[in-house]
Amino acid sequence: MKVGDIAILWSNGIRRLIVDSRDEIVPKSGNWSKTNTYHVRTVFRLAGDEYSNDWFTEGQISSIIPR
Repeated sequence: MKVGDIAILWSNGIRRLIVDSRDEIVPKSGNWSKTNTYHVRTVFRLAGDEYSNDWFTEGQISSIIPR
């Protein structure tokens, strides 16, 4: 997935344009205080005021129409 693709949000089926992406370093275990093992994941921002502060992982959205 990349900026410009149209994606579907799995939780509600809404389709939106991917407008931004970023890489995040997160713990593999999900617990920041009890790990020293991390990995990088890419998260995406979708178009629309209701999503302007939210970032979604590839598990939460799916690209349906690549640009």
